[in-house]
Amino acid sequence: MQITLYLKNSKIAMNIIHHYTREELIGPSFWKFSDLGMVQFQNNYDQALLDTIRRKAIALKNSLSSPSCLSSSYIREPHKHIIEINELLEDKERIARLESFVGNSLEVYPLSIARCFIHFMNPNDGSLFWHSDAVPSLEIINLELSDVVGGEMQIYKGSEDEGRMELVKNGKIPEEKLLTVKPRLEYSVFGQFTRTLHRTRPIESGSRIALLIAYRSKEKPYIDDNTVWFLAADNPRMEWLDDFTQDIKSTKIPAYLRDKQLGVI
Repeated sequence: MQITLYLKNSKIAMNIIHHYTREELIGPSFWKFSDLGMVQFQNNYDQALLDTIRRKAIALKNSLSSPSCLSSSYIREPHKHIIEINELLEDKERIARLESFVGNSLEVYPLSIARCFIHFMNPNDGSLFWHSDAVPSLEIINLELSDVVGGEMQIYKGSEDEGRMELVKNGKIPEEKLLTVKPRLEYSVFGQFTRTLHRTRPIESGSRIALLIAYRSKEKPYIDDNTVWFLAADNPRMEWLDDFTQDIKSTKIPAYLRDKQLGVI
């Protein structure tokens, strides 16, 4: 399908491959800041910029990447090492496109340690185990797809608890209960994957490199599953803790109390 987005200063046509509401993916959920579940769309990003990010990521892999608690190998805070990523983070038109999908205002996730990642996925580096995201929403931008067999995103269609019980009971989830999304160059996957059980299908051969950028709602910053224990699992030095607690005090608590008083929550 093709849709046309009318932004403040431009008109952009883009192709949509998948588009699901949150309810279509996991059923009724109060824990959301938008009705969007996920969308896979042609992103129209500068390919020369993405190629530069890819080349620099590969050059930095041996010195900066480390295994995550979800199995894959990744570079944390790549925007501190690859300055071109900041062009994407600060691109207001790009964020406006994402806002057109969720219907309200977004901001790049404020906590630097969880703002963005570069994931390396191949038979040696692994893929992403079954999990639900801690950040409120995520954009996945493929930088490289090299002769990949496997590597699709798979989303359990139902509540996270039901999916995890299925994994415990049977060790796997039947294909008919999964939404499978094939990765594509020049396309992004964007959605609310908190409390949404998903994984990257194991890669049998080839390699995939992806840039992941996190966002949250400006209006509802407290819709956020990032906890101290989850962050510490991958970042045990706890150097991010002061920023984490300051954000809770200055932003999340005031927004929560405001909405509580208004009867929104």
